[in-house]
Amino acid sequence: MFDFIMPVFEAIYNLGPVLMVPAILLLLGLLFGMGFKSSLRAALLTGIGFAGVYLILDFFLGAVGDVGLALGERFGGATTFFDAGWSAFAAIGWASNIGLIFIPIGILSNLVLLALGLTKVLNVNIWDYWESIIAGVIVQTLTGSFAFGLIFATIVHMFNLKVGDWTQHLMHDYFGFEGIASYAAGYAEWGLIGKPIVWVIDRIPGLKKAKITPEELTEKYGVFGEPIFIGSVIGLAMGLLAGETVGASLMLAVNLAAVMYVQPKMIAILMEGLVPISEGAQKFLEKKAPGRDLYIGLDPAIGTGDATALAVSIIMVPVAIFLAIALPGSKVMPLGDLTFIVFFSMWAAALCKGDLVKSFLTTTVFVIFCVYAGSFTAPVMNQIAQESGLLPPEQAGMMVTHFANGFYPHSLIATLVGMLFGGG
Repeated sequence: MFDFIMPVFEAIYNLGPVLMVPAILLLLGLLFGMGFKSSLRAALLTGIGFAGVYLILDFFLGAVGDVGLALGERFGGATTFFDAGWSAFAAIGWASNIGLIFIPIGILSNLVLLALGLTKVLNVNIWDYWESIIAGVIVQTLTGSFAFGLIFATIVHMFNLKVGDWTQHLMHDYFGFEGIASYAAGYAEWGLIGKPIVWVIDRIPGLKKAKITPEELTEKYGVFGEPIFIGSVIGLAMGLLAGETVGASLMLAVNLAAVMYVQPKMIAILMEGLVPISEGAQKFLEKKAPGRDLYIGLDPAIGTGDATALAVSIIMVPVAIFLAIALPGSKVMPLGDLTFIVFFSMWAAALCKGDLVKSFLTTTVFVIFCVYAGSFTAPVMNQIAQESGLLPPEQAGMMVTHFANGFYPHSLIATLVGMLFGGG
């Protein structure tokens, strides 16, 4: 039986997020009684939207990544751990013994919580189980207990379903996503953690009532306040700061302007597919369970088209590098995960209602936490990477980590729990 089931879940994993989510949405559309044609169209549009979102994020990485490396080389000092990026650890997580069996555990626990009324989130973002899995692998590595690691990963997964409930109002009120929640361990928590940070920032004289948003800049300054102009100015300044030629800096300016303009278009396509599924889910519940709500849990990438989130994340590239250099005790330089900051600046933008200054200050606090948490968790992340045998040849033997892992509060907790019970 096990030999039959495992290839099924491996096949699901191998689909990747761009195919996995539409496939699940197609099945959900049929389950909700939408009919095959409507379900297929919604699934295809969602797949197209996600493909576009990830293409733009990859383009963003290509545009900013080299400049980030140049900034690090130009202004950086010696760091202990190399940032191998999130994708390396996603592969490591899924290849672990916890990852091999986590898909059925994740789906079943989600359905149980839904049945008990303990969550309203029906997660279709199965690919991002890897973040819960890595938390479990941390505990397993430090304690030597597979069972302990699996239990911890499951707890993280279930907790993040609840976080999806608690932050859904931000997805609706700020981003405008009806019936959609964010599911990804380590992201949406900042929609909660950021609240006291924003509360403190609002007490800074002159900031509480001040509001500078891309929309207000556009209204006041016309084209010079539009997101494309903001992106181009930031790109030009970043290129020159990194020591690039004027031509290369201008190209970066155009590329970042393209990201600012195209990403919201991709999100609009994505939502064109998601809205019918969300509406179908609510109609289905009205018949089967009147009075209950259901949110579709998705990758927070759907929020990365926000102009404030994008602008702040671009500005944070040199700032994050500076903080990693300047903060005492920092052991990691952000490289592979530099563009990952947009997944956290989006929550700052939502909490600050799009205000650029307050979103920047809030994200800066997020990054400071990340530098220290990432430095603290780096040794165990390096141990996991080396023991996996999955690092590319050029990184084998290097001290590596995943910088954005510092953004995940559960990874910090997993390390502390593992050290407590593992005697580390």
